[in-house]
Amino acid sequence: MKQTKISRLLAAVAAVVMLFSSMTVFADAPSKADTPTWQDVFDMLEYVGENVYDKNPEFVDDVSEESPYKKEGTLLGDAGKEQAYCDFVEGSGVFAPDNLGDNGEAELEGDAASKYSDFYDAAIALVGSVQEASGTKYVDDIIEEYTSFLETSNESIWDGVDSGQIIPVDSAEDAPDTATMKKGTYWVLQSDLDAYDTVVTNAIATSDSWQWGEKGPSNFTRSDVLQCIADVKAAYNTLLGQLHEGEIATKSGKSSKKLKTVSYESGASEDSQPEEETPAPPPANEVTFSGGVKRQTSLTGEYCQTCMAGVIHTDGQEKIRQAAGLSEKEIADGAVIKCFICNSRNQAMNEILTKTGNAQGYKVWGVINCDLYKLYKGSVTPVRTTKEALTVVLGVPEKLRNEQYEFAVICYDENGNLVMMPDMDTDNATITVQAESFGAWAVLYRTRK
Repeated sequence: MKQTKISRLLAAVAAVVMLFSSMTVFADAPSKADTPTWQDVFDMLEYVGENVYDKNPEFVDDVSEESPYKKEGTLLGDAGKEQAYCDFVEGSGVFAPDNLGDNGEAELEGDAASKYSDFYDAAIALVGSVQEASGTKYVDDIIEEYTSFLETSNESIWDGVDSGQIIPVDSAEDAPDTATMKKGTYWVLQSDLDAYDTVVTNAIATSDSWQWGEKGPSNFTRSDVLQCIADVKAAYNTLLGQLHEGEIATKSGKSSKKLKTVSYESGASEDSQPEEETPAPPPANEVTFSGGVKRQTSLTGEYCQTCMAGVIHTDGQEKIRQAAGLSEKEIADGAVIKCFICNSRNQAMNEILTKTGNAQGYKVWGVINCDLYKLYKGSVTPVRTTKEALTVVLGVPEKLRNEQYEFAVICYDENGNLVMMPDMDTDNATITVQAESFGAWAVLYRTRK
């Protein structure tokens, strides 16, 4: 049975790197003053405001002992810092708004002078805690490790199954004799492969809930993601121990390709020998028309390799922003529209679209996610419907570039209505559609009548 390539489905995680990386840049902290003035206090208040409250508006409403910012462990354990932390949140104490000095050049005196150090340290700790929970440390360190693992070691499993390098069997009695198999080929129990598949699928589903939940990236912590990585890598290493390798050496005495081994503690991976180089796939954000003309997308975002030969938007930025419903104020405040292109991992929707396409007299080549998102003031909002149609061009894979085929794209809009998007061009290397509904798209083809 052909397995789902979970590694192809990591796009939700990869998309977050793209979508949030520009929003989680924390400003440099002001230096601690030896002889502090009120201006030094104002600078620290601004630093906290920009890096905590502006980026995490729900923070003020979530300051209990269960808050992930406190659970990260950078604030608790010091009474002075803890009091300064409470002063920040509750608007009380010597540095509360009503108590701030009017003259920025004046030096601090009395309680303000004696508590400045704790005040400064609390601000640094507070911002550091938010960074630890949802900021640059998460995006730069943890997501990179997570996606790197899924793109390399995990992908080798499903590539091996697809190529016949790994042979799933229902029972040991059905397994081939390793003495008849070449080294570098394996058999494995289907139940063991399914168990691994379940762990990875659940991990990615969990990460999806973090990324696209109502609170965006601040409703999870680094420890949550580290646990996901640990679970997936442990399952991977367990599966490697359940593979039964062939015994027949090749003429060179080496297998043609070995699966990678991973140590969670070190994060290191190695191959028994260098893998053969394969040509790099064409960019996912580029489409090649008949005659060799190439065109890249007009919309930035996350473009993953899909079952299509590229997916691009061709409209200008102004039209896309207007179609997505951005107001002039939102645009002036830096709101942008980005896209997210990947193979669909929603099996239930894939089955529904496949049945619908077949009922329309088409075969289904594949299902992709063609999503739009609004990025505004630290939040990400899906745009399922646009106010006017946008032009999207999909590259036709080589196997389907035959003049006898006609194409269409279908999806369900946010109200559950079927939307049929016929191919608007005559180029057998491309499918051009006018789209007002975005989400899971099924690419259909059939012999021309």
